Amino acid sequence: MSNFTHLHVHTQYSILDGMSSISGLVEKCRATGMQAIAITDHGVMYGIKEFYDYVKKTNGKVKDKIKELEEQLGTLEDEQAKMECQQQIEAERKKIIKPIFGCEAYVAKKTPTNPTGNHLVREHKENGYGEHLILLAKNETGYHNLCKLISLAWIEGFYYKARIDHEMLEKYHEGIIVSSACLAGEIPQQLLSGHYEKAKEIALWFKNIFGEDYYLELQRHETNVPGGDRTTYEHQKIVNEQLIRLSAETGIKLIATNDVHFVDATDAEAHDRLICVNTASRIDEFKYDVYEIFARFGQWKLVAMRKANSMRQAFPEGAQPVVDKSDFSVVVLGEKIKFDYAYIMQHGAPGETGLLQGYFEMLGIPHSTCSAFVTTVAFDKYSCKSYLRDQDFVKLAPHAFVRM
Repeated sequence: MSNFTHLHVHTQYSILDGMSSISGLVEKCRATGMQAIAITDHGVMYGIKEFYDYVKKTNGKVKDKIKELEEQLGTLEDEQAKMECQQQIEAERKKIIKPIFGCEAYVAKKTPTNPTGNHLVREHKENGYGEHLILLAKNETGYHNLCKLISLAWIEGFYYKARIDHEMLEKYHEGIIVSSACLAGEIPQQLLSGHYEKAKEIALWFKNIFGEDYYLELQRHETNVPGGDRTTYEHQKIVNEQLIRLSAETGIKLIATNDVHFVDATDAEAHDRLICVNTASRIDEFKYDVYEIFARFGQWKLVAMRKANSMRQAFPEGAQPVVDKSDFSVVVLGEKIKFDYAYIMQHGAPGETGLLQGYFEMLGIPHSTCSAFVTTVAFDKYSCKSYLRDQDFVKLAPHAFVRM
């Protein structure tokens, strides 16, 4: 299971929730032999640029080392020395990390006051927050669609949280890999409520839209720490059992994830205090709502970035049939992610060369739409904002990935 890939990961950009540094995650990935990792912050993509930059920079150093070793290999005559050098090259190649860009999105809930789950409904508290859903960019098109979804969630769907809906997912589904997320996901919530057939109906809807790129997500955060709250684990056992059944009946594959919120288990106590700040709680209190899905004093330690063998050990019962029929054993979903990451940020950002013309061209918006803007405006962040508002370019902001 050395090629296990973490696909449900929160960084410090999941504000007052995640505590993982980008560098810490990537370096632990290298240290433990994992060759890919996703980041899926809550409702945002703030961390993507830092993630991309750090992986690119550190991968570059590894590639330089490989090039140096390959040159050295060409000068060696002794067979033993050649073999050792080749082994060094292979060891270095395993340190090249594949970054996977994602987000744990909030999907508008279907409620009595919003029966269709429309993200535009922004009244009544029951319509706030939203159910969780993991979205991963599979390729260049998927990255653009993910940008559009998250931008629109903030511009159109913000109500307590930035929300999308099923209609948006259907419109911008191309190139995106989806999984059913944690206990706060739409399908786990239905299963916990005893609505198996409804959960199956929703799962089949996702399968119809995303095909082989839709997965059911298993999580298991068991704690044996004295005084640790096992409520979440007991709920996960119920949901996992039903998800395995659902997979067998629908043909939807299963993946195993850990809901990573910090890098090492030793960070748990500090993270506990971060959550207290978030929830206005005291250390000696338990003041969590239904969306705070992990209990303190033990449970949190299991949302560290666990090693591959730890993930295998977390799912002992029923593992074999899952291994045989799904991507569970190695979680090779990382192999599905194929595109040139150099393309992602090559056009720069407001205030840099290229600015919006590059964004417009990248996203297929006609040159005529923005030619006057691109040729007449000094491209600093202040004039950009002013001009966009004055010329009603706000309507194009979701497509141009411009934050107002």
